[in-house]
Amino acid sequence: MKERLEKDMKENKIIVHKNILNINNLIREFSTKILEIIEFKNFIIIRIEYNSQISDNIFCISYENEIIWNISEIIKREQEAYTGVDKISENIIEVSLFIGINYKIDVMERKILKKEIVK
Repeated sequence: MKERLEKDMKENKIIVHKNILNINNLIREFSTKILEIIEFKNFIIIRIEYNSQISDNIFCISYENEIIWNISEIIKREQEAYTGVDKISENIIEVSLFIGINYKIDVMERKILKKEIVK
């Protein structure tokens, strides 16, 4: 049990260089620049730059650098540009769309808790 506890306690090393995400020496390359990273206990949420090819620009990634989900799997909207992501609690984030809509999302349940028009 002690060994397991120490494993959980170890610090994950995250390095970002432009569009390269390095988690514990596991490399993942994205097609655009990484803009935001939010750390959680078992995963991170990242937001990459959006362009005409990329609109689903928020990802949940494990510390093994595997993609757990993409925002379009939760918010079923086509061709939306997400302009921000904030950590509300250990399992809730808020994402902002360019068009002025915010969503509160439970990252564990992968569901929308609240939709709000802010413009």
